[in-house]
Amino acid sequence: MSRAEAERLMFLRADLSSLKSEIARRSGLQDRALALYLVVVAFATLRVASSEGLLVIVPSVWVAAWLATNFLTREQLEIARLSSLLRDKVAKPAAALLGCQAGDLVPSEVWGDDTRLDPHTRALNRCFLLVSFLALPTALTSFALWTRYSAIRKLLEPHEPHVWLALVSAIAALHVVYMLVRVLLRRAGSSQ
Repeated sequence: MSRAEAERLMFLRADLSSLKSEIARRSGLQDRALALYLVVVAFATLRVASSEGLLVIVPSVWVAAWLATNFLTREQLEIARLSSLLRDKVAKPAAALLGCQAGDLVPSEVWGDDTRLDPHTRALNRCFLLVSFLALPTALTSFALWTRYSAIRKLLEPHEPHVWLALVSAIAALHVVYMLVRVLLRRAGSSQ
């Protein structure tokens, strides 16, 4: 191997390290965002059960679901972009220099699919997304409407400022459904 090739390999190794670190960092951010969202849902569940601050709790759950789905989707797209960058711009040139396959250097980005496990993993992920970001907020909203209808009815009175909270809840709920449908359809398309 020539000196130029050795230097290029050194730079590719540095790129590999930095891209892998960035992927791990973004994955960690996703975990923290999900944990924070679940804390909001747990807090909201306690508040709905005790009926304190009910007018703020229902919208806050939907807004938290909206923020979490946006953040998780954005980070997942960035992780996918970094993985493809790692595969195409680092692994392939490095493999050419070393005389091996790109999958030998970064198997998770090149040979990432396991046809035996992927359908089960994807099904569990779909279930988790639907339960976490759609079923839980819907259940809390339904429970609040069912048990505290007179308090929730204030949200819909046009002369009250609380009508904006109902509007925010509805917009956030629709956007959560839209984001989940897009994510699930994209993943279903990529699995075929």
